[in-house]
Amino acid sequence: MEPKKEKKSTNGKVEKETLNKAEHQAPLEEQTQEQSNGKEAQEAMKEEKKEEKKIQQEQEQKTEEQPQEQQKSEAEVWKERYVRLLAEFDNYRKRVAREQAQAIERAKEETWKALFPIIDDILRATEAAEKAKDLKSVVEGLQMLKQKIFAQLEKANIQPIEAKGKPFDASLHEAVASIEVDDPEKKGKVIEEVEKGYIRNGKVIKYAKVITGK
Repeated sequence: MEPKKEKKSTNGKVEKETLNKAEHQAPLEEQTQEQSNGKEAQEAMKEEKKEEKKIQQEQEQKTEEQPQEQQKSEAEVWKERYVRLLAEFDNYRKRVAREQAQAIERAKEETWKALFPIIDDILRATEAAEKAKDLKSVVEGLQMLKQKIFAQLEKANIQPIEAKGKPFDASLHEAVASIEVDDPEKKGKVIEEVEKGYIRNGKVIKYAKVITGK
């Protein structure tokens, strides 16, 4: 009967050791689990940081691309404006040239219209001179033509250059010849007017061709 008691005692000791061992292993397993969970958390945090960094890089790249796109858009706008201004200026230049040509043509027409009555008078005077027996009437007719011609020149703000007897002036006169003169006062002056000169608005439009004394 006594050996049974020892067996029971031995069994109790074994159970106690097993219980102590289990109690000792439980914290180790918990600690190992915690460490495993900690590693997983760290890995998750690393992945999250990588993702955040990737998103940040993408945003920075987009931010860099936006000014380039905006700059490109502005360049296209200025290019369109430049092309449009060139086209407008070209149209303006053509319009001005066309208007100037039209103005010149109108001025020519007005000039000829003013000359037509004088031409008619010249034709009538020529016919009258051929039939006239009195030279005085022919001279009177020519004087009338002269007056009409100079009246038209005056309307166009054109004045004849007075040259005969005046000192030679290269800005008004064109010397075609020079002759010897006895009178010292005639030297360097216009002795004869070969062709009349004209001024319009203070500008010489035809130099008077003259002969000077020397």
